[in-house]
Amino acid sequence: MLTEGSSVEKLRWSFKLYDKDKDGTITRGEMLEIMQAVYKMSVAASITKINPLTAEECTNRIFVRLDKDNNAIISLEEFIEGALGDEWIREMLECDPNTVKVERPPKRSLHDEHATGVMDVLHLPSASPENNPNPRLL
Repeated sequence: MLTEGSSVEKLRWSFKLYDKDKDGTITRGEMLEIMQAVYKMSVAASITKINPLTAEECTNRIFVRLDKDNNAIISLEEFIEGALGDEWIREMLECDPNTVKVERPPKRSLHDEHATGVMDVLHLPSASPENNPNPRLL
């Protein structure tokens, strides 16, 4: 990933990454494959920025915004112009897992009935010998 250089240079580099078959255009399938990989890297790196979109939804949104001639492919010109005009798209297309915002499911405990990330005290067993199979732990 590039950390230095102009936005256009970063976008040219990113375009080459997305254009897997090197035909000078990006198909929806090519973009989706890279988006899925970036999402996986983001989750693996424990990035906690939230984005309610899946990789598929991001790919679809990017195609709607960038494919100006509606030919189901994105050219280098469409890629750069679209990304420079939209910060969200630019962040998504630069393939930096530090800027991609991925939704992470909340951690649930055994007694987290409402998926809030907090244990529900009302559902915890009391700390009495009859509720504990090993009373020595009380």
